[in-house]
Amino acid sequence: MMKICIAGLQTQRCRWKNKFVKYKWKTVLLCVLSVLCISAFFAAKHDAAWYSEPVAEITQIQTRQIGSGQSTRGIPEEIYEQSIQARLLNGEDAGKVIELKNRYGYTQMKSEKYHKGDQVFPVTSDGEIQHEIRGRKRDDQIVFLIGAAVLFLLFFMGKQGVLTILTIVINSVVFAIGFQCFMHGKDIIGICNKMVVVFAVVTLLLLNGFHKKTWAAIASTLCVVGLIIVVFESVVHITGEIDYSTVEYLGSIETPDTVFRAEILLSGLGAIMDVAIVMTSGLDELIRKNPSLSLREFLHSGREIGYDIMGTMLNVLLFVFGSSLIPTFLVRMNNGVSMFTVIEQHISCEVYRFLIESIGIVLAIPVSVFCSVLFLRVQFFRRLRKC
Repeated sequence: MMKICIAGLQTQRCRWKNKFVKYKWKTVLLCVLSVLCISAFFAAKHDAAWYSEPVAEITQIQTRQIGSGQSTRGIPEEIYEQSIQARLLNGEDAGKVIELKNRYGYTQMKSEKYHKGDQVFPVTSDGEIQHEIRGRKRDDQIVFLIGAAVLFLLFFMGKQGVLTILTIVINSVVFAIGFQCFMHGKDIIGICNKMVVVFAVVTLLLLNGFHKKTWAAIASTLCVVGLIIVVFESVVHITGEIDYSTVEYLGSIETPDTVFRAEILLSGLGAIMDVAIVMTSGLDELIRKNPSLSLREFLHSGREIGYDIMGTMLNVLLFVFGSSLIPTFLVRMNNGVSMFTVIEQHISCEVYRFLIESIGIVLAIPVSVFCSVLFLRVQFFRRLRKC
């Protein structure tokens, strides 16, 4: 008995030792990454020498009210002027102090207020620096947010966070390659079809592994994307082509209909993949916990899971589309255009796209259940007569 107790204590000690080593290496890795992120932030803060255009850092600033005016909505507001001294950070005149002017309103709708320590881009004309400011240098903020996102993913998700970062990098590269192919004259629909397949396969396989549930989710995603295109083309065939006069940058697009179809292919892909993997993962877990599950119980469970996620995913899609339209609403409503007029005459294509992708999310539930039956329990078909 004593030997058994000693062996148990040694086993427990080895387990605690392994856990300590594991967390120790994780802590060291996170500390190293934190140092790298902080170093990258400070490097971006002092990378003005890499810019070909002048960059200046504000050293002194004086702000005074010079009068009043009207905002974009016709509301009275105070107007301020800033007298700025800034030191050039790059170029042949690095270190030289220059004088700049900036004028802004209280609402800062048309221009912004600058502060001491801000790095800005002075306006240049024929190589000469003018007294106006074109904008603020913000690459250090972007680097900080990227670093924070990476650290949070690694800290809370571990290995899964690494895979998430990897999928984002790969998908970004695929996007860049797709745009380059389009610029070289390739068909945008063909490019987006290939991108959809790559996005679905890479994202789901890397994040969920080579399992039957993953292949079921991939099949569900691709089937749903194909179905929403079929639904859209059927509606267009019956009711006529959509009026694309409200599409942004219409003057620079020769075929807005193909661009809109490309947007349909990609805009709801993430939500559809999410629904597909949640459905197939949930059904896979049910089968592993209860291998004797009947087909009727299986379908009922899939329907219940679909009820739980459909409403939230539709709202996620609504928030994504709605947030991208905030500038459109604000600009037009500030100029006296009513909300209903904006919806009817300015964002009709966005509304169509939201409705099409909503149909895709609804279709993803039965399609995912069907694909789960095919990939997870083929023997269900042998029980059809018993149900």
